[in-house]
Amino acid sequence: MSEHEPDTRHGFPATGAATIVVVGLIVVVFAAVVVALILMATGVW
Repeated sequence: MSEHEPDTRHGFPATGAATIVVVGLIVVVFAAVVVALILMATGVW
């Protein structure tokens, strides 16, 4: 069954670019949350 599925691993479709953007936003938000927690833990805020 799997050989009938389209192979998107070797190509770079528009959905791949959108996925990279979404992952990038998640990473940025995650980093911001971590920094905020560190600031609150150290008493800066």
